[in-house]
Amino acid sequence: MLNEIVKSCYKCVNAPCIIGCPLHHNIPKIMKLYQDELYLDAFNELFKNNPLLGICGDLCPHEEQCASNCRYYIKNNKRIKFNEIEKDLMNRFDIFDFKFPKVTSTTVIIVGAGPAGLASAIRLRQNGFKVTLCEKEDHIGGVVQYQIPKHRYDSDYLNK
Repeated sequence: MLNEIVKSCYKCVNAPCIIGCPLHHNIPKIMKLYQDELYLDAFNELFKNNPLLGICGDLCPHEEQCASNCRYYIKNNKRIKFNEIEKDLMNRFDIFDFKFPKVTSTTVIIVGAGPAGLASAIRLRQNGFKVTLCEKEDHIGGVVQYQIPKHRYDSDYLNK
């Protein structure tokens, strides 16, 4: 069924699934890369919009956002399981396995290791900055760690 969906996605002009996604992931492109077994390219396409895939992918209400806006779904009443593609890509690759560029002499201190602080730290580190995270709580993750029930996401992701 993925082939049928991907063919439909590539015919879609101004894809409403992208508009429905708060991060504006290029879902047709990611699905095409995934179908063509270019898994690392698909992962990188996801990662460039969201360095916290392991958390956000679990917490995202796909059915209410990208999936409910999909023209294929509206026409054929078949759900696109984009969250399953995200999960598969997260199982194949881990952002912590990638090599970051050599650190420059500049150090950036980020106060707060919640989602925004963590995403900022990853982006700064990707650009060669040395990053120090300061967090008053015992664990990183902020609102995700302390207010969202653990059954809703992979809590091991925050402990890496």
